[in-house]
Amino acid sequence: MIALSAFLFGLLGGVVKHLSATLPAEMIVFFRNAVGLAALVPFVHRAGIRSLSTRHFFRHATRAAAGLASMYLSFIAIGRLRLADAYVLSYTAPLFMPLISKFWLREKIPAHSLQALALGFVGVLLVLKPGSGVFQPVALLALASGFLGAVAQVGIRQLTETETSTAIVFYFGLLASMVSAAPLPGVWRTPAGSLWGWLLLLGGLATVAQLIMTGGYRRSSPGRVGPLMYIAVAVAGLLDWLLWRRRPDVLSGVGMALIVVAGILIIHRTQRAVPGLEEPAAA
Repeated sequence: MIALSAFLFGLLGGVVKHLSATLPAEMIVFFRNAVGLAALVPFVHRAGIRSLSTRHFFRHATRAAAGLASMYLSFIAIGRLRLADAYVLSYTAPLFMPLISKFWLREKIPAHSLQALALGFVGVLLVLKPGSGVFQPVALLALASGFLGAVAQVGIRQLTETETSTAIVFYFGLLASMVSAAPLPGVWRTPAGSLWGWLLLLGGLATVAQLIMTGGYRRSSPGRVGPLMYIAVAVAGLLDWLLWRRRPDVLSGVGMALIVVAGILIIHRTQRAVPGLEEPAAA
């Protein structure tokens, strides 16, 4: 289930890149959230309105702000970079999570995690290539997306202590849809007939992938199956090659490998250190 969800998330990046050729990122983000929120309604109905009860709305708002900002930056980067580069930089959240947890939740960073962090950030430098003629400043947006994604994930960890998964997912969808609707009047372009189908596919893919991923995590721990989410990076690279005829250079390829290896090491070690993280909420 985790492998299938990662495959779908990889396809999602291809849909975002296709839509980015004609539509602004603001519209793509809105439809991704609005369609996802609509798809959640039956699940909220089945769980009951009491499942949305919360005494920590500010925490939901903080998590939503970080998650939505991460989504904006990621979609902008996907539209302007090689899909594989944008994806692997956006998937650096595991590298940032130990650092954010240290300052936010006062958790210590084990020595072996520091080694994995160093490995991962060497990979980031190889992908970014600062100081070279091929460096693209927009790549920093993808990296910032990974950082904000880590902030959102640490916020989810805090929310799971008191909130239901239904509440966490619903409030993110609600707040993200409301906020992402605000800029629409200034950027709206009426999509051509076929693009409406792509926009529905965008929200549908995201929702189905999220539900399948959550089901997979219910059946196993993130430390065992979480690394399979990097399949999305491989799918993104394959789409880059097949659809846009773009392949990463040698340095980028090595950097991607280092980031993935470091992310897998941190996921495994975090799971052993924090055994209560058995069912992460939907991102």
